Amino acid sequence: MSYLGIDLGTTRSGVAVVEADDPTLLQNNAGDRLTPSVVYYRDDDDDVLVGKPAKNKQKEQNDRIVTDAKRRMGDDHVYAIDGEEYTPAAVSSEVLKQLKDDAEEFEDDISGAHITVPAYFTVDQKGAVREAAEIAGFDEIDLLHEPTAAAIGHGFDQEMNETVFVYDFGGGTLDISLMDVEGNSFDILATSGDTTLGGIDFTEAIMDLLADEFEQNNGIDLRSDPEARESLRAEAEQAKIDLSGREETEISAPLLGQIDDEVVGITERVLRRSEFESAASGLLDRAIDPVEDALKKADMDAEDVDTVLLVGGSSKIPAVQEQLTDFFGFEPTKTNDLAKVVAKGAAIVADLEDGIDEKYVCPECPQGFDYFDDLNDHLSTHDPDDGIACPYCDEVLDTKGDREDHIGLEHPGELGSGGEEGGKYPTGKKKILSRSLGTDLVGARMDILIEEGSELPATATERYVPTADDPEQIPVHVYQGEDVENLYSNEKLKDWYVEDIPETESGRPTIAVTFEIDDDGLLEVSAELVDSDKSVSTTVDRITGSRSNGTSKGPADDD
Repeated sequence: MSYLGIDLGTTRSGVAVVEADDPTLLQNNAGDRLTPSVVYYRDDDDDVLVGKPAKNKQKEQNDRIVTDAKRRMGDDHVYAIDGEEYTPAAVSSEVLKQLKDDAEEFEDDISGAHITVPAYFTVDQKGAVREAAEIAGFDEIDLLHEPTAAAIGHGFDQEMNETVFVYDFGGGTLDISLMDVEGNSFDILATSGDTTLGGIDFTEAIMDLLADEFEQNNGIDLRSDPEARESLRAEAEQAKIDLSGREETEISAPLLGQIDDEVVGITERVLRRSEFESAASGLLDRAIDPVEDALKKADMDAEDVDTVLLVGGSSKIPAVQEQLTDFFGFEPTKTNDLAKVVAKGAAIVADLEDGIDEKYVCPECPQGFDYFDDLNDHLSTHDPDDGIACPYCDEVLDTKGDREDHIGLEHPGELGSGGEEGGKYPTGKKKILSRSLGTDLVGARMDILIEEGSELPATATERYVPTADDPEQIPVHVYQGEDVENLYSNEKLKDWYVEDIPETESGRPTIAVTFEIDDDGLLEVSAELVDSDKSVSTTVDRITGSRSNGTSKGPADDD
């Protein structure tokens, strides 16, 4: 039975396995080790094209292509094509199916995957990724944070014990994570980034430079024609790649397309790196802002960072590397395969028997959390003037660095070794539920099924009798919070209905409602009739709102 490591990227995705203790990216059906995260929906049948074949269709049928599904994960956006609507999860499932199919050419009996997600992904976004994987046919699914995978992929066969700044600059997004890495313990201290900044923006900077120049000289805007625009984009992308390894490159594309019966093209245009950097200066400024933001969130300075780890194809841009070197005072760490290290790290984790420990650590106190949303909720309880408490005594320090120095001097024997207990501070390793979950089936009160602090995974079932006689459907509302008496002060997660309820002798059927929440915080709710020869059940995923079995329907979410 094989388990894959998958990097589901914004612009490109990869799949890896561990063979003979060596993490290896597998080739796709085109012979490449990275697959464009592009899906093309055919107009003649129900089939789709994924990867390079789909990307090649951009020039002619751009309205049938989806290229940004990852950016839309977890929201209500749909892609309308030929009267059909496709969610971001459905689109991403096609990419995952393709990766799975490609892997099956090399590996037998694939049942599970470790799929990487940005550290800042909310539970909604993580749930959408899980839904995509389920649609793609994976039976066992684990989610792994991309910076953790990158650190593991980089530090394979190394014992790491340091503060790592992961700078993941891909084709569509800039994702930054500041981590304490100690053995197999990965504490995420802060995250930042820009979800609308990536390599595609640098490509467009070159496109605009060339198009503006062509329009000034010829009176024709190359961007006005779809075919010419996409041809120009391909030339600009290649020029961007070339300029990462040389000071200048020549663009020669005499046939970009035809506009108003005139053949248009660019020939013998020498583009210098300095021109590119000038055109992209605003983007470079944006690329450094999240660096400062992450350090500020963690209450740390640049000198507190031991290693800056570059990940993603856009981190190959020399100007990006230079500004990071200037900021931190030392050169970032580069691997030979910046775009592939995340998938390799995921494969390593998939191959580990004991797994790893990931958590988000509060920058103000030593408390750790399994979910990013829980950390954000916790941070709102801190007063900025409170200072930073020592976890071993009553001392309150001004900065995190002061706390580290204090612990080293006053409590030198307390620091963890990264072994079985892991981590620097005495934070719990068990995953627990941060807020209670329940329903309103007992009137205008919240009936809690799974309490705050319950260890995950957890399951609870309660029986309810509706107040109406012979109801055709029973509404079930899912809430999270702690206020039992005031239902509406809690957060409503979902509305859904149990339908097709048969008549009973008493006129009031009993239904059993079950809440089941897994390690990733994904909640499944099911309901069935009690003492009836007809079973009715339905499920709703807290994270994605997806429903199964065709027996439930619900209005749009209120939140």
